[in-house]
Amino acid sequence: MGKITIRMSQESDILPIARFMREQDQMELKRSHGTKPYVSLKRSKRMSVLCWTMCEDDFPIAMFGASPMGLLSNQAFIWFLGTDRVKANAKSFMKLTPIYINRMLQSWPYLTNTVDPENTFAVRYLKRVGFSFKEKTVKTPKGYDFLEFYKERK
Repeated sequence: MGKITIRMSQESDILPIARFMREQDQMELKRSHGTKPYVSLKRSKRMSVLCWTMCEDDFPIAMFGASPMGLLSNQAFIWFLGTDRVKANAKSFMKLTPIYINRMLQSWPYLTNTVDPENTFAVRYLKRVGFSFKEKTVKTPKGYDFLEFYKERK
């Protein structure tokens, strides 16, 4: 485990994260929209108003952000895609990311998205940082049942 930092994302962060993306994240991308890691990261970064990169010893290991649902919307889709190094640095990950979730909640009082129920690391993480899950599942364009999660500003 190295030193974990979070900074604003750069275009050059996409390739190393895509190349070493966690298998569960890759599977979630395939099951949700059928996209590959590089394309998904590039699109997510482009659509996000807020976008950060988590680094281990200055090497990008994850990217995450928020994309508003509309120009004047008070809701945003949040996303997080990472490498296996995120799990290896779980303690720092759990300590730092809630800070950024709160920053997103300052801009949008309602954060949401869907997650593959088989992405157990992501589901556990979302629960630990206070996200709620709707009872009804959502069908992805590829026909899989995903869990819808959300968090509201208090």
